[in-house]
Amino acid sequence: MNGRDGILKSSGVGSRRWSLARVAWLVLAIAGCGGRPLKANAERDAETLAPPDGLAAAPVMELDASRTQADAADTAAERGAEQAVADGGRSDGAAEAAVDARDVSASADGDAGIWTPAVASCPDRGGVPFEPEPAPAASAASPLVSRLDRGDPSGTVVQLTGAPPSMVASSDGQLSLPSVPDGTYGLTLALGAWEETIPVLDMTGGKSFIVDGSTFPLGQIELQRAHRLLTGSSDEVLFDTSAAADALVYSRYAMSAGTASFVPAAGGTPTTVASGWVSHAFFVENGKRVAIVMLSGNTLLNGSIDLVDPATATRTSLATGVRLDQDEYLFAPERLGYYVGSTSPLDLVIERLDVGDRFTVSDVNNVWQQSPNKRWLAMYTAGSGLRTVDLDTGTVHFVSSRPVNNFEFTADSQRVVFSDQIAIYGADASTGTVTQLAQSNEYLLSPDGRLVLVQPSISQPLQVVPVTGGAPVTVTVEVSAASVPTNVFSKDGAFIFFQTVNAFKAASTAQLDVQILTTAGNGRVIDYVPASKTVYFIADGAYVQGEGFTIDFYRMPLDHSGSRETLATRLGSFQGPVSSPSGRYIAYGAPDAAFSRSILNTIDTSTGVTTPIAYVTTGLVTFSPDESWVFLVDDSSTARLGRLSDGLTFPLTSGPYLANGAKFSPSGDRVMYGVNGVLVAAPVQPCPLPTFVARNTSGARWVTDRALALFRTGVAAPLSFANGLYLAPVP
Repeated sequence: MNGRDGILKSSGVGSRRWSLARVAWLVLAIAGCGGRPLKANAERDAETLAPPDGLAAAPVMELDASRTQADAADTAAERGAEQAVADGGRSDGAAEAAVDARDVSASADGDAGIWTPAVASCPDRGGVPFEPEPAPAASAASPLVSRLDRGDPSGTVVQLTGAPPSMVASSDGQLSLPSVPDGTYGLTLALGAWEETIPVLDMTGGKSFIVDGSTFPLGQIELQRAHRLLTGSSDEVLFDTSAAADALVYSRYAMSAGTASFVPAAGGTPTTVASGWVSHAFFVENGKRVAIVMLSGNTLLNGSIDLVDPATATRTSLATGVRLDQDEYLFAPERLGYYVGSTSPLDLVIERLDVGDRFTVSDVNNVWQQSPNKRWLAMYTAGSGLRTVDLDTGTVHFVSSRPVNNFEFTADSQRVVFSDQIAIYGADASTGTVTQLAQSNEYLLSPDGRLVLVQPSISQPLQVVPVTGGAPVTVTVEVSAASVPTNVFSKDGAFIFFQTVNAFKAASTAQLDVQILTTAGNGRVIDYVPASKTVYFIADGAYVQGEGFTIDFYRMPLDHSGSRETLATRLGSFQGPVSSPSGRYIAYGAPDAAFSRSILNTIDTSTGVTTPIAYVTTGLVTFSPDESWVFLVDDSSTARLGRLSDGLTFPLTSGPYLANGAKFSPSGDRVMYGVNGVLVAAPVQPCPLPTFVARNTSGARWVTDRALALFRTGVAAPLSFANGLYLAPVP
């Protein structure tokens, strides 16, 4: 399933049935102030990125003025020296021979206070981003020339058969075709491991192609670089990818004529693995096999699930009588759950795919939670109460028959915390033994799973209680009128952040120690750094004519070692701040009063150092998986890659593009981005050479670092033939 341990959509023919209670509990489970710890990526560590042809020369780094930024007017006090953490350095993941030759002298006008971005000038294109070019005027007397892409499409050949000459994509990205007599020809596009053939092509006066009755200019032949897998829209086709298997499986529901097919990411002829009333197909066992979900005729009440080994085409029946109006769940790569039964609540059957055994849990609905380590399920129904299920053995432990409002696992997966209308409880997942924690009707579990925040009554202050039981600790003086779950724990559970009528505050969970963060309203935590006990947060700022209400951005050490600092004021709603996935960096677009525009800054929260990156119109960005790079769009609508180690940016393409709409490949060595139907991909390295993958696309997803699956959207002639699901190679 490739990273999807959650819930699979049944199909386009059945709607998902979610209970409001489950949605609410999932929201309550999202606690803490930052992202999850970043996982190591073995694939990226093992791979050395080779730059494309023509990029051997080192980029020239240019900087016309010292990179300075005016201090904020309302900065309180400098942070204590102990707040600075030595930077252990960051090694660049990409192989690079770049020489930093930036000019750090003052600008020509002598104003050292004017900041100038550190922009890389790549020798092969002088720092100018690539742009798609229109096809040149064509005539029967002159060659027709078109840009296939702006990358290096060597090996991509478009051949007109039936009469010479042929049409060849050269390594410099040009597609040339001498004048061709009027007539009808076959057109074959060769893309390495596979071919796509357009059945009929007419040349009329050397001006355009006619394909299936539709015409399009030669300049749009680059659209055929992608391999069309099947026709149909994103509403009709479902697909799943597996980086482990380097493959894609897709299905189209077309009543009894539906199909499910498998194709390697490297291309080739797709293999049909099922046909008939196909609902959907998805990968299981880390891509080793494919689960095929089939309807029983045109009904959702009596379906079946088969397992297919793509390597041998062996198909094994897994289950029949499956209720497809419910969802199928992949609890782990080797465990698949599905519902059977005629009336609700149903029976949940859990298959151990790796060894072929199964167990059934009776009286189950879709109100359940899975533990973080994927070992346990906790489920609740009014008839059977709250239970835990050992996914290794199938053992069911009864927990409580009380009417349960909500429940969730602790971070270590060892306990389940739940509440009824009277009290908060903790239960041992392996035995079901229950301990009452506090008298309260709602709670908040800390992200580290150690503590529970409660309020014994509306007339009492907030308290924290260990999840294993024990004496409560009163952590606030004021009585909170807000709901307990609206408060926020720090990542390490050391602090609670809460809003009162007159201030946004932080309270220690170890003792009664409350600090005022700001007296402004609507305080919200952006990130918290456990190592330095530092919180980054925003709150209401001034009202600016023509812009409306703004926000101010602050940081403050909570160990009493320093005062609050104002990092930026009067930020607009699209200027950030935005935290990276692990919380290592925070990006925001600080207004530059001198030029009435914004400077994108990144803060390394491990050191506290702020680095300006580029002039931008928004503070929205996308971080690479290893957080070495950031994708941004500058104030000239040019997409750029910014290197976080030194703030240097490299131009990609002219936009407009969406700065927070990019998607990095599984290892992070490629990035795709697009807007208005134009999809672009580029290597993540200095002086990247982008490739225009396709136009009129939607739903693009990485299959591997070198291949994308995407839909071509329905468009009018001359591109109406391009509807469907495509597999596109990425240089």
